Amino acid sequence: MGEICVKQFRENIPLAIIRPTMVTSSYREPFPGWIEGLSDGVIAAYGKGKVKCFLGSPMSILDLIPCDVVINVIMVAMAAHAKKSCSEIIYHIGSSSRNPIYISNIPNFSFHYFTQNPLTDKKGKLVKV
Repeated sequence: MGEICVKQFRENIPLAIIRPTMVTSSYREPFPGWIEGLSDGVIAAYGKGKVKCFLGSPMSILDLIPCDVVINVIMVAMAAHAKKSCSEIIYHIGSSSRNPIYISNIPNFSFHYFTQNPLTDKKGKLVKV
């Protein structure tokens, strides 16, 4: 609905619509892991011992895209379309075609990460995943 409204009232302003997949924490900037997205919260809950399993078809692909990559695409799109009086383009941003992450990988990735970087509970004891 937002895209329809923008298209109706934009007059002669260039329009670039950015459609990212699931936006997650940063890849590099301002530092790796900056901002916690929904998927990050679920993985952190696993590290705290609050989530015991990940539901979904094991071969389902999670298309995660880091927030700094999305921001870079927005800046490039703005620069590319700044001088075009009536342009309109839609960018779909994702990574699953080159870097698929299957739901079945998440428990393994999480387990390996949190065994090497364990979190602590409220009492200061290490959480065993």
